[in-house]
Amino acid sequence: MGKLTFGKFAGLALGAAVVGSTLGTALFIADAFFGHPNKSPRPDVWEIFFFPVFWLMSLFGTIPGALVIGLPVLFPIRHFIARHPYLSGTPTVLVALAISFALLGWAFKQPIGGEYTDLEILWCYSGSVAFGFVFMLGWWQSRQSKKQTG
Repeated sequence: MGKLTFGKFAGLALGAAVVGSTLGTALFIADAFFGHPNKSPRPDVWEIFFFPVFWLMSLFGTIPGALVIGLPVLFPIRHFIARHPYLSGTPTVLVALAISFALLGWAFKQPIGGEYTDLEILWCYSGSVAFGFVFMLGWWQSRQSKKQTG
């Protein structure tokens, strides 16, 4: 198995940010359309064309988050996550949700518009970036095992 150095892991963190931003935007879209049945006005189908802008904005937020928070937290356990992505996926996402709430949850003491919309967005993206780390590490491990056998 190849060595997963800090530099390679930082490259995987950028990939995790892209995966997390994409998944987080998909969760944000699903939440906007299906998450609040009593919310009015409901978004319409034409508003989907604005979601690539949200994806790009979220990418600019998830890249620093992945590098500054995810990189130091997950680097020590990178080999375990890479070898056991199915086993480590849920705990990694839960730890990311707890860390995001501990770091930024204090900012959401007052509900905005009667709902904690910003906190939902924070959880969508922090959990999906953590999933992105698990995905990228599992992908890296599968490539390494193919190189060994091939």
